[in-house]
Amino acid sequence: MPGPAMHRMIADRLKAAIQSGRGLGEGPGPDEFLKLRGLLADPKNLP
Repeated sequence: MPGPAMHRMIADRLKAAIQSGRGLGEGPGPDEFLKLRGLLADPKNLP
């Protein structure tokens, strides 16, 4: 299992993809995508 540093790198890339509008591939639909972007935009949800 990857260590904490690898998890952080993956999370950072995923966050950047969501915020830039590149999406999540074949994952959630547009409504879920917009909810994720909103959650990431709220500073209380970030470390």
